[in-house]
Amino acid sequence: MIKKIQNRILLFRIFIIKKLLLFLGFIDIRGHWIYAPGLNSDSVLIDLGANLGEFSKSVNKLYDNKCYLIEPNFELFKNINDCALKLNVAITSKDGIVKFNMSKNHEASSLIFNFENKWGHEDALMVEGISWKTCLNRLNLIDSKINILKIDIEGGELDLIESFTDADLKKIDQLTIEFHDWINWELHTRTISAIKKLISKGYLFFSSTPNHLWPLEIVFIKREQMSLSIIQKINLYLLSKIMFLKY
Repeated sequence: MIKKIQNRILLFRIFIIKKLLLFLGFIDIRGHWIYAPGLNSDSVLIDLGANLGEFSKSVNKLYDNKCYLIEPNFELFKNINDCALKLNVAITSKDGIVKFNMSKNHEASSLIFNFENKWGHEDALMVEGISWKTCLNRLNLIDSKINILKIDIEGGELDLIESFTDADLKKIDQLTIEFHDWINWELHTRTISAIKKLISKGYLFFSSTPNHLWPLEIVFIKREQMSLSIIQKINLYLLSKIMFLKY
């Protein structure tokens, strides 16, 4: 009975947090939060770990914006349509051929050995890995503002975030990231460090996730990108008090 009451309180708290996020201008697209105000047809979205491209398609349907998709799994990659440009590569800390561990759950394939075993190992493929700088060069975006960077690369987000320079982050307005220490607890310390790094570079962070034992979705947005009314600022303060994650 106590457990049931606790679960109901938890779900109600998640419900309130999501309502506050929506009021502040965030929207939830396929499990990833993004800050919508200011997005338009000129906005640039880079989708790392695009899978079949459904996230980018949903954003593009709303804003008719520019989408660039990165997906290392060729079976998924070949079925991605309707995007500005797509690359069949993995994002890594440096350029080179890397082993891509295929899971029976194709959303969980990873560069990290044994990460995919939660759902069962299927195969291992050698794929091209490229750094963030090489990625931007290939997409012809080296000098461009990135309005949304979506990162869902099954543990590889930590190498990427650790490799970001101040100059890299200066060009990125917001990042919507799924962290994966909930699958592999050995990633937990690095996950906390990665989150703190982004906060230290001027990003505000928002999440409706209760803790690191759940699928951890966090959106980071540059403080100056948020234009809020007085009522929204009050709601932002309230959200900061009841949001689960504290850093």
